[in-house]
Amino acid sequence: MLVGIARTGHPAIDVLIFSALYGLVQLAEPIGDYNMTMGTETPAGDRMDTHWQRYDISAVLERHVRDRGISRVWSLLSSSPPSSGYHQVIDPFWDATTAPCLHVRTP
Repeated sequence: MLVGIARTGHPAIDVLIFSALYGLVQLAEPIGDYNMTMGTETPAGDRMDTHWQRYDISAVLERHVRDRGISRVWSLLSSSPPSSGYHQVIDPFWDATTAPCLHVRTP
């Protein structure tokens, strides 16, 4: 189903992926191969989760949801380490958004 959405687009569905390297990317947006998690250290010596918190990626997501009139948000973020760093970065979004949020448990 996601492949079809990526190829043809679907006006009622807006899929964003939270990449440790690229931040928020659209489903069909091309990105390069990489091997990184939120716990990966950057050349500046901090971790990727700290990097994205500094750039307030949760506020970027909130603006995206608000500006596009998104009525429901589904989270498929893993709760298991090392993916739990994604939650630390996005937690302010859950507090700020007025859109109903559904968290799907993933391993």
